[in-house]
Amino acid sequence: ASEIRLELPPLADGAYLVSWSAIAADTHLASGEIVFSLTMPMVGDTPGEAAQAFDPSPADASWATEALLSESDPAQDTYEPTRAAPPKASSRAATPPDLIAVAARALGFAAVLQAAGAAIFLSVFGAKLVTSETSIRQLIAIAAVLGLIFTGLTYALEPARMSDGFSGAFDPTLHSLLADTTAAKAMAFRVFALILILWGAISSPPTGRTRMLLGAAFAVASFGLIGHISDSEPGWLLFILLATHLIIAAFWFGALIPLLTVLAAESRSAAAVLIDHFSKIAFWLVPSLFVAGALMAYFLLGSWGELFTSGYGRLLIIKASLFALLMGLAGLNKFRFGPALSRGEDRGLAGLKTAIRIEFGLILAVLTVTAF
Repeated sequence: ASEIRLELPPLADGAYLVSWSAIAADTHLASGEIVFSLTMPMVGDTPGEAAQAFDPSPADASWATEALLSESDPAQDTYEPTRAAPPKASSRAATPPDLIAVAARALGFAAVLQAAGAAIFLSVFGAKLVTSETSIRQLIAIAAVLGLIFTGLTYALEPARMSDGFSGAFDPTLHSLLADTTAAKAMAFRVFALILILWGAISSPPTGRTRMLLGAAFAVASFGLIGHISDSEPGWLLFILLATHLIIAAFWFGALIPLLTVLAAESRSAAAVLIDHFSKIAFWLVPSLFVAGALMAYFLLGSWGELFTSGYGRLLIIKASLFALLMGLAGLNKFRFGPALSRGEDRGLAGLKTAIRIEFGLILAVLTVTAF
């Protein structure tokens, strides 16, 4: 663990509260409080007299108490009995920079996954598209630009969150500290990936598709540089699980708007063939998404009991519940709406459009939970 030491001015007798905040390895804000009290003995006190002069019984019985005597030169009468409470989570309320940063992170996640996923979709199904490829390329370009904007905003807001005010966003010292973190390096790598996707989206195939696929791979890899897996074991396995999880999630999420575009622009028969092909791929990929996520949760939590006792575990429960709803919608698309579309039934087309829009909203909710 990292250690931070700060020099303090001379302190008078009394109780003190140290409130701290820092950006954790997963880019979430960590904060807490440390409470201690200090009693300076009278000049001439021996260590024993100083300890007796200090009342170790705090008003709050939950405090851990101990009289700590300095190991200074005995000739110096400066013994410092102290009483400290164990560190605890901060009661600090969410600030406007916190709320804006969470929104920027969620929208940034959505934009990155949209750009990467739509790029994968276009590479897989591009040969089957007749009239909608141009619109999907425009979607990829727009998503990449939005990803760049929200990634930059997230980075700019981190110093503001650390200082509990927007003034921190203009503090060069905080920016200097942030620039040396793995989070900053990961964001820089993500920016490079998004630029590559954008370049591919405005280039002609096949070179453009190659650039987009490389950008999509780099965008997914950028998430492995930070977060819970960056300092957990087994690191190599967790990275593979995360990459699998994110590639499938990006493909699923990134395909939703392109699928709506296909349903609107392509002939009904062509759309039915593509929807059927997509459903067959998703039938195998979606369970893999769940398995990869479950294995990551097991390694990161250490035990399934942590699902109910830790904040991270409770967030996973929320995400798993939303995933269950997504699985239900995917089942409807494959076994009801997709076949109805193939038979030329209007209810199949309407049902698919509605289900896809709901899926999009649910995945946005999952990304918002992830951003906290």
